[in-house]
Amino acid sequence: MINVINWAANYLAGNNPVPSRAEAEFLLSGFLDCPTIDLYLNRNGLDKKQKEAFRTLVEERKKGVPRQILLGRTQFMDWTFLVQKGVFIPRPETEILVETAFQIIERFPLTPGERILDLGTGSGIIAISLLKMFPGVKVYATDISERALSLAEKNAKVLGVNGRIKFRQGNLFSAFKKSDFLKSFCLIVANLPYIPTGELSGLPIEVKKFDPVQSLDGGGDGFCLYRNLFFQAGFYLKKRGFLVIEIGRGQLNLVKDILTQNEKLEFIKVIQDYRGEDRVVVIRGT
Repeated sequence: MINVINWAANYLAGNNPVPSRAEAEFLLSGFLDCPTIDLYLNRNGLDKKQKEAFRTLVEERKKGVPRQILLGRTQFMDWTFLVQKGVFIPRPETEILVETAFQIIERFPLTPGERILDLGTGSGIIAISLLKMFPGVKVYATDISERALSLAEKNAKVLGVNGRIKFRQGNLFSAFKKSDFLKSFCLIVANLPYIPTGELSGLPIEVKKFDPVQSLDGGGDGFCLYRNLFFQAGFYLKKRGFLVIEIGRGQLNLVKDILTQNEKLEFIKVIQDYRGEDRVVVIRGT
């Protein structure tokens, strides 16, 4: 097995051999669905068919195919989610958004049956994670992509919450009849596209080639969809309810500027990510 790891590390190395060994270990442990330590304890190695399949996987990785796509899954919070090309790949930073939502719910306990909304659910990671932690709430999840919703429903089934999340297709709140959901949600979470259009071409190949553009492109300044969200959210958010969003670098002042013109929402705080960048914003309905 060590020979297989060494081959993969050397093949991936380029000018950076240390991360390439960690990458080789990650790919092989994911390929075999076993802990990394088991790779060094197992002296049997791979059979011929496995070697050919793993070689193909490593070759695709060197071409820039994301490891999550190659393995068909990713770890998010404490759960494993299915991943596929054409649906936005979950990022570690989004765990901060979910953790923030957890903290809000713990500080302001929800009564059974209260509604939570996940806008732009993608593979369903946020909605499903919230429901796994707080099974008594009603969770709605929307996305404009039929492919994304199909994957989210599969993840809900795999993780045992199918039937407890209502998935709806639509852009932001278009999936709801306003009169039926007026002041209906105690918590709205959203990880919408926030990358300025002009910056898309400079993204790493594994992002711009394998994540759908509609999951990345936030318009001229990256905030096109969030402007619409802020305009509409006040109608659907309960009084003193929370809106939690993920933002990109340098966008906090933009959030604050927009909110100063919105009488239905108020800025509460911002949480930094692991690199010290402003990442998650907490907003409250007035």
